[in-house]
Amino acid sequence: MANISSAATGDWNATSSWSGGAVPVAGDLVTILNTHNVTLTQDQPAGAVVINSGGTLTGGGFKLTLNDNAGTTFIFSNVGTISGVLDIDITGGSADRPINEAGTGNIRNLTINNAQTYLCHYHLTLDGDLTLTAGTLTTQNSGGTNNNLTVTGDVIITGGGLVCNSSTVSVN
Repeated sequence: MANISSAATGDWNATSSWSGGAVPVAGDLVTILNTHNVTLTQDQPAGAVVINSGGTLTGGGFKLTLNDNAGTTFIFSNVGTISGVLDIDITGGSADRPINEAGTGNIRNLTINNAQTYLCHYHLTLDGDLTLTAGTLTTQNSGGTNNNLTVTGDVIITGGGLVCNSSTVSVN
């Protein structure tokens, strides 16, 4: 596991996009810094992803697979911008983690396939499907605030669960 920050705007799989020239791999904590726009050009693994204010992650229609082993507070934190289509698949880890979507742009499809609890740290909008095959997504954050959940596609639960508390949940 390494902490890897963006060095410049560029493609995720380009060494010039990352400090130290190392492309992130499964388990790494990835931080996209202010003024940098990192673009997925294929599905990519990581441990956790943080998009700082002023930073942008362009999804390109591809998927981030997060194994939750980066040892950070959030599994996915966006206080910057998600541009384009981004899918996230959470597949591993050993601790409960929040998902922070306080920035602009939305995740398309979110899949949780890990027997942990994930908290909506802020309102969460999915432009596609929410799929739970293991683990739990709860709309209440650790401070007790109930956050809205909006799913434009389907909610598919084959294992795990969705805990909505007193939140507003919209499925279109």
